[in-house]
Amino acid sequence: MYLRFKVRAFGEVQSLFALDDTEAVPRLAGVVMFTRESTQSMLLLHLAIHQNYTYRGANANSGVTAQLLNTVCKLSLRVRGVETLRMLYPHKTQLVLRDPQAPIA
Repeated sequence: MYLRFKVRAFGEVQSLFALDDTEAVPRLAGVVMFTRESTQSMLLLHLAIHQNYTYRGANANSGVTAQLLNTVCKLSLRVRGVETLRMLYPHKTQLVLRDPQAPIA
C-alpha cells in the first residue's frame, strides 16, 4: 500500500509517518512532508503531530517531533549536495546540515 502526495509547486513530495505501535492497532502519531528545493537545500513543507504526542500531550515523552525532524535531517544528509534543511514555520528557519567547505568523508 502506498500513499503519495503532490504539491503543485513541487510535484510529488516525500513523506514520513510516525506510528505508535504500543497497542494492538497502531496509531498515527505524526507526519512530515518534505522535498528537495534546490541542489543544496531540502524544504520541510509540513509537520503535523497528533495532540497526544505534543509537548503537552499524554505521550509527550515519546519525542515524536524530534524523531521526525532528526530522520529528515539524516535523510537529507544522504542526498548528494544537500547542505541545509529549510522550514517555513513557525518561523523561517534554516538548519545547516553540513559545512559546504568541509571535505566529504
